Order: sequence, then structure tokens, then C-alpha cells
Amino acid sequence: MVSVIIPSLDGYRGGNVPKLIQALDSQTFQDFEIIIATGEKPNSRARNVGVQSAQGKIIVFFDDDVILGDTKVIENLIAPFASYPDIGITGASTLIPPDANRFQKLCAREFKRFEFPVAYEIIETDMAHHAALSIRKDVYLKVGQENENLLLGTDPDLRYRVRQAGYQVVIVPHTWVYHPPHLDLTGLLKGIFRKGQAAAHVFWHYPNLVYETPSGHEKNFKPQRTFLYRALRFIIDNIDAFIQLKLIFLFTRISYGLGYFTGLIKLMITRQ
Repeated sequence: MVSVIIPSLDGYRGGNVPKLIQALDSQTFQDFEIIIATGEKPNSRARNVGVQSAQGKIIVFFDDDVILGDTKVIENLIAPFASYPDIGITGASTLIPPDANRFQKLCAREFKRFEFPVAYEIIETDMAHHAALSIRKDVYLKVGQENENLLLGTDPDLRYRVRQAGYQVVIVPHTWVYHPPHLDLTGLLKGIFRKGQAAAHVFWHYPNLVYETPSGHEKNFKPQRTFLYRALRFIIDNIDAFIQLKLIFLFTRISYGLGYFTGLIKLMITRQ
């Protein structure tokens, strides 16, 4: 009934993939196959490759660094599809691991999208993402699968197209996974810098696929904004972070901006 697809470049991810498979073996729902899509970049292509060989009617994606919250994650993710035909994507709440270090806990406090509290009812939200995401295979194919050209922003792109097709995107109740942030500031800044470069690539080649991502858990928001709006919001968010002394957030925004403009400069040089 279900195909669990885990995109993982090396199929190991520092030992977490074997642990994830072990956790899957303990799930209450067991009518599923596991497909580990290895050696494919970016992750959007890895997911599409996995779906090509999937036998299930429902696809469940897990990132290769997640930890399942309990034994009912798959059962809860797929349950709404039987009762709500207008639901296109279901996702799990995302928490930082219980053994998170002090830096990771600070990140969770400063970044609203790092965590989504465990829900007690179905909630329509923009917080469903590939860390733990389920979608019917026919809907996935109907909306055109993942966009393999995107180095960044595959989550908002898929959510947008699913909503445009007339479906809801929701978080399901009593369901969570642990998704660890970077262990330290250096690792975080390097990762954010690379995201900035990837964002520049998307803006340069596919400006129509640049989506707005709400800072928090808002249900209603405008998914696409002008470059000027986003640039002004970037400046305002940085000023706000400085006033509130959200230093980690501020450093990451600066790193993202540097990565973004570095990426744009490289693209302009390459074009010439």
C-alpha cells in the first residue's frame, strides 16, 4: 500500500539510515516497502527516481537524518487520505531531538520554522515538508513530481503545485519526527551560505519558482512576492533580529545574503 522513500547520497548519513530502517521495522503499520534512493543529486531527483520504482499507492518521504517520534508515524500520516479526498499532502510535526545541545536549543528558540509543536487535530499549514511527508502517488504524478532543476525550495514548490491542483496541505495530529539542526554555529553558517548560493541559482534561472516562505506557522499567506518585497523584508527581519538580540538568526541571515550575492556574481561572470 505504501512506498517509503528515503533520498540519501551515500545510503548511510553517519549511521542514521540504518537506525531509521530499524525504526521503520517497529511501525504499527507494516504494509510498505522501503526504497533508499542513493547516488542521486539533488534530493528532488532522488525522490523522483524512488517514485519510478515505487509499488505503493501512497508515497511517504523521510529525510535521511530524521528520527521517528514513535511507532505510529506512518499509520498517522496516511490515515487522512481515507477520509479526506481534498487532502493532498500530510506532514508530521517537527521537533529538535531530546538530546539536543545548547546551541541547537537556542536555534529552536530563534527560528520559528525549526519546530512545529505536536498537533492535536488536523491543521492546514505551510509547515509540512520532506522531513516527513506523505502524498498519494497519483497526486504526485498529477502535479508533475518534484522539480529536478531546483537546488533549493523543493518543499514550497511542491506545496504550491499541490494547492494549485485543489488540495490541502496539512499537519496530522499526534505525529512527530525529530529533525536535528546543525551542531554548532560554524556548521550552520556554512550550510546557510550554500543555501544562499542555491537560492541565487533558482532566482537566476527560474525566477517564477521563487516562493514566499512564511516566517512562522501561518495558514494564509501569499506564496509569491516581488523581488523588491523580499529584499525589503530581508532588511527588516535583520533589523528586528538585531533589536531583539537574536544573534544566531542575524548571523545566518548575513551568511545567507553573502551566499546569495556570491552566487549571483558567479552566475553573472559565467554568463559573460
